[in-house]
Amino acid sequence: MSQHKGLLMFKLIIMLVAWVYLNTVQAVDNKNYSEELKEIEAELLVDLPTSLARLEAIGNEREKLSNKEKEHHKLLKAHVLYMTNNIAKAKADLEELESSQLDPEQEAKRLIVLSSIYHHKGESVDAFITLDKSLKLIDSLSDASSEAKILINAVGMYKDADLLEFALEYGRRAIRVANKIKDSRAMCRATYELGAIELLTQNFKMAENRLLMAKSYCEKSNNLIVSYAVNYGLMELNLETSNLKKAEEIAKDLYPKVEEYGWDVLRSATNTLYGKLHLEKNKLNLAEKHGLKAYELAKKIGDKKRTEAASALLAQVYSELDNDKEAIKFYKEYMELNVENKTRVRQRKLAFDIARRGNLN
Repeated sequence: MSQHKGLLMFKLIIMLVAWVYLNTVQAVDNKNYSEELKEIEAELLVDLPTSLARLEAIGNEREKLSNKEKEHHKLLKAHVLYMTNNIAKAKADLEELESSQLDPEQEAKRLIVLSSIYHHKGESVDAFITLDKSLKLIDSLSDASSEAKILINAVGMYKDADLLEFALEYGRRAIRVANKIKDSRAMCRATYELGAIELLTQNFKMAENRLLMAKSYCEKSNNLIVSYAVNYGLMELNLETSNLKKAEEIAKDLYPKVEEYGWDVLRSATNTLYGKLHLEKNKLNLAEKHGLKAYELAKKIGDKKRTEAASALLAQVYSELDNDKEAIKFYKEYMELNVENKTRVRQRKLAFDIARRGNLN
């Protein structure tokens, strides 16, 4: 009897082990990739190397993903590739995705990043056509946060094309949407964009109010990259209004963080601004150091807008250092790029009209 009970207990243990094993295997096979992708997306731009590593790990299990998960994975990876300056690969991956296979939210994400890439590359007609496609998606979206992202993307593009009335209109719309759904991350970026417009038009008091409000939203939502942009804006504002002490306080805190984050567009811009601050304080060697770094970064990523700004700074620095040869060299480059960039703004306005007419036909 005792032997029979022992045998029965042994069989029960074997069955329990087998059940645990089978359920563990099933849990691994049924790993919730959708939730993991959502988690990655929520923190995508907080830590680019970590986001990329997590996406690479999921990519290694691609055969286990559903079609929708594969598309979501590709969208997120393309965004990270764009932010880490692998623009050609990001563009190719996004163009490869078929709109007909994506739901409206995914298509919105694709169009937002793709329009930004076209914009960065100076392909203005494609940028505005893609932007208009994203705006037309708004009525079919079920997620209001996607609507806010589309509107915010429009603000940045219209601002760079000097279409400030459109930029302000979409900025206000974005704030209304973000406020309605209590989305502090969207409020962070939308308020920053409006602050940047006020700074551009030298409405310094309103710019400061907007930027400080954006700073609060960014800190609340841990929106790291936009919080850096906000502090950059506040540093620029204090430099423009000759509050050098405050500008330097911001710079000392911001500079190492931007360098660690590693987005070369912001690194170049921040180095130029830091160089301008050193120039104002007559620290010419430091101004030269930051100016050259800004110039090299801008050249590396082919960013003409940032190259123009760095060239202007270096022309001033070398003039102060009585290095006429270098001053003339950088001044010539600045003038060439300045003419190019003014032409590019006019081309963007024309591209905006062409894109609108094309979409109306």
